[in-house]
Amino acid sequence: MFSGITVPIKNRMLYLEKIDAEDRKDATPRLKRLRQIPPETGKFISLIASNCPKGNYIEIGTSAGYSTLWLSVVAKEKK
Repeated sequence: MFSGITVPIKNRMLYLEKIDAEDRKDATPRLKRLRQIPPETGKFISLIASNCPKGNYIEIGTSAGYSTLWLSVVAKEKK
């Protein structure tokens, strides 16, 4: 499942992960950081969504779209 992540999506994920890691390292105040989940949680969301019936997905409260990228991996496969 995760081997099918396209290069542009993977690059965006890595970019957002880098920003998140830098913000945590340099102690950027929580309210000024991206509000994103860790990669392990993204994979978990994808696994849960992959076991749901075919249909629409909705992301509510997205920060920079990181978890939406994980959902897009599943949505692409269910087309």
